Amino acid sequence: MRSLEEMAAECISELNAIGIKTGDVSFTVNTRAKKRWGQCRALGGGRYEISISYRLLADGSEELPAKNTIIHELLHAADGCRSGHRGRWLQLAADVMRAYPEYDIKRCTSAEEKGITDDNAEVKRLEYRYFFRCLGCGTEARYKRATKFTKNPNAYVCVKCRGKFVDSELYSLLSPEQRSLLETAMKAAAPRPLTKSLLKQVLDK
Repeated sequence: MRSLEEMAAECISELNAIGIKTGDVSFTVNTRAKKRWGQCRALGGGRYEISISYRLLADGSEELPAKNTIIHELLHAADGCRSGHRGRWLQLAADVMRAYPEYDIKRCTSAEEKGITDDNAEVKRLEYRYFFRCLGCGTEARYKRATKFTKNPNAYVCVKCRGKFVDSELYSLLSPEQRSLLETAMKAAAPRPLTKSLLKQVLDK
């Protein structure tokens, strides 16, 4: 089973990096709930308990669905569990997705979207269509459907290193030196999309 504590620590660090602070949070694995992915309970005194379904933590499962749920619940702790899925929680969710395009923080999510089959609760690989990699640090962003990010990734930067994203296939074809040159060129051209002529200039060097 995946480590809930390790993923939670990563999520908290990512929220802190964009100025979102939570209360004192503890985590537990929920081995009983069949339909609930996560839950945040206010314990009083600024303390919260977040439980995450064991189905999201199975060995071989995708990390992103679990982290989407962990962040969803952490935002309740940042909001004080007061506004449900409206108001400040909704604004915080938008802030997260703007900073981290790979996340998709929703009010509710189906088992299919989580990559989980309802009949045996085993995790299957999500069927992503779009794959991008950061030229700076190699962070991967994946999408199941077209979004503003997939249409023009050069309008966004990686929150970890402020690098630029390109299609994963292109990333794999570039040498480290070419990645650096392309990133510099894309930053100068941002937020305009990467063009074939700009790519050719970099590859010809």
